[in-house]
Amino acid sequence: MIWLVLALCSLAAAEFAMRLPLMASATRLAKVASKSFAVIGASQVSDHWKEKAISRYSRDMLVGSLKLALLSVALLSPFIVGTFAVSLLAPGTEDALYSWQGIAWCTLMATAYILVRQRIVR
Repeated sequence: MIWLVLALCSLAAAEFAMRLPLMASATRLAKVASKSFAVIGASQVSDHWKEKAISRYSRDMLVGSLKLALLSVALLSPFIVGTFAVSLLAPGTEDALYSWQGIAWCTLMATAYILVRQRIVR
């Protein structure tokens, strides 16, 4: 029963991973970081304007980091909900999830699901 729940959680997390804008958010965050490094290294820009630009870039980086954190929590939500629900009925679910066999099982299930889904969608 525990392995079935872990497999279902892995499938849900894999589907979330394909639908959530993780890569777009990470790319946007990396672009803001590179812009801020460019402004810091620019000798043509005055310190006054650097202060203004860096404060804006830091706000954008904070918002981007918080968005990535929320997306990561959303990605893990199937495991959080699934293990909590099953642990009420079958104690020891957390132990199976955190063991190397559980991690390998979840990885195998998610990878197989993504591969099969990509073949079906094409």
